[in-house]
Order: sequence, then C-alpha cells, then structure tokens
Amino acid sequence: MCPPDLPTLLERANTAWQQTWDALLALAKALAAWNSSSVPDPLAEVQAALSRAEYEKEQAQEVLKDLEDAMEDVPAPAEARGTLGDEDDKELWKNAKELEEVAKELEEQKERAKQWHKWLQTGHVLAMGLVALCGGLLSLESIRTALGVAEDNHVLLALGMVAVSCQVAAQALGTSWRQLHATAREHRDKAQKLYEHAQGVRTAKAKAKDATTNRGKIVSALRPLKEVTRWLGMLAATVNEDLETKVTPGQKFNEAENKLRIILKASEKASARHGDMAQRLQKARGVSVGQG
Repeated sequence: MCPPDLPTLLERANTAWQQTWDALLALAKALAAWNSSSVPDPLAEVQAALSRAEYEKEQAQEVLKDLEDAMEDVPAPAEARGTLGDEDDKELWKNAKELEEVAKELEEQKERAKQWHKWLQTGHVLAMGLVALCGGLLSLESIRTALGVAEDNHVLLALGMVAVSCQVAAQALGTSWRQLHATAREHRDKAQKLYEHAQGVRTAKAKAKDATTNRGKIVSALRPLKEVTRWLGMLAATVNEDLETKVTPGQKFNEAENKLRIILKASEKASARHGDMAQRLQKARGVSVGQG
C-alpha cells in the first residue's frame, strides 16, 4: 500500500519546503533592505526576491499536487483493513493447527487399519487355500486312516470359519480405513482453508498498518509545505500590491510588514512542523526575537 515513488516524492517535498522557506526569508530580507536603504538598488532586490518567490511557489504547488494524488492512491486504513482485519488471525491459526493434528492422528489410524486389512486378506487367502488342500486330502480314505480322523471331522469346518471371519473383518476394516482417509482429508482441507484465511487476515492488518504509516508520512510532508507555500504566496501578493501603490525607497511596505507579522506568529505556533524557521524569519526581518 505504498506508492512506488513515495520515498522520492517525500524527498522532493522536503526540498520544496526548504526552498520555499528560503524564498520567503529572501523576500523578508529584501523588504528589510528596502526599509533600511542598505542596498544600492532596493527595488531590484525586492523584484528578484519576488521572482524567486513566484518560482518556488509554483514548484511547491506541483509537489503539493503530487502529494495529494499520492494520498488518494493510498487507501484509508479502514478500507485496507476491511472485514478481514477485524478477525483474530492467531485464533484462526490455532484452530487450523488443531485440525491438522486431528488429521494426522486419523491418518495414523488409517495406516494401522490398512495394514490389518492386508493381513486379514492374506489370512482369508491362506485359510481358503488350506480348506481346498485339506478337503482334497481328507477325501482320501487312506489319508484319513493314516491321520486317524473321521470323515466328518471338524477341521474343514474350522478352516472355513477362519476364512469367513478373515473376509468379514477385512471388509469391515477396508470400509473403516477409507472412512478414516476421507475424514482426515476433510480435516486437512479445513485446516488449509483456515491457514489461508488467517494469512488473509494478517495481510489485511499489514496493509492497514502500511496505509496508516504512508498516509502519516504524506500528511507530515503535505501540511508544512502547504503552510509555507500559502505564507509565501500571501506575502508575495501583498508586496506586489504595495509596489502598485508606488512605494518608493524610504517608504515602508506597511501591508507586507503586517503580513510578515502574521506569518511570524503562525510559524511560531507551528514550530513543531517548521523548526527554527520563525527565529530565522525574525532575523531576516532585522528584528530580534521577541520584538515585532
């Protein structure tokens, strides 16, 4: 949520702020020189300062426009956060972990059931083979006589019961391990969705945080630049008006001086954004701090 050229734009804004202040200070110095007649051509000094002021004001206004455009490109924190950002990503992650653990346990049970299924199938095949083998052998009277068993012995019946039992148990375990596999997969799918949802929540929160940070940076650059640009424009316009009234050396720019006092008070109140510029403006006017 950061315009790709934001760092460059913020650097431009800081440069524009400094240059606009330099133009304002230069114009204040030119007015002081005019009032004190301390330079050979005070009118040229004022006009040169005015030209610079107009140029820097235009440059600052371009940067201000870019800053305002950048502000529009950065969504509001609430917009970036969305409804996802209101959810608890840690709780979602925890629930996904629990589902994953259950799925793992089910898969272990499935593997055990699958192994037993194979063993029972093997047992069924062996029992049926023995039934066939023993059935053939015991059908011979000589074999029965040698073994000392009767024709109606229970060996074949027992082997048959073992074969049937293995078959029934194998079928039951076959159904069981397939159900366990399906349930484990369902739990893993749910866990994956929760992980993705939790990641979406984290992303939404990160975007909201980035939006807040970037908007804060833009505002921090926009507000002081807008203020000093307005002050410079106000002073330059007033100086032009005073010149139109045919102010001559020895006569003060009364309206411009009034505007400078207003700008000075405003910059003092906004010292958190403009640093020591109020003191520098006092000095440029040729007035010690505390007077005015």
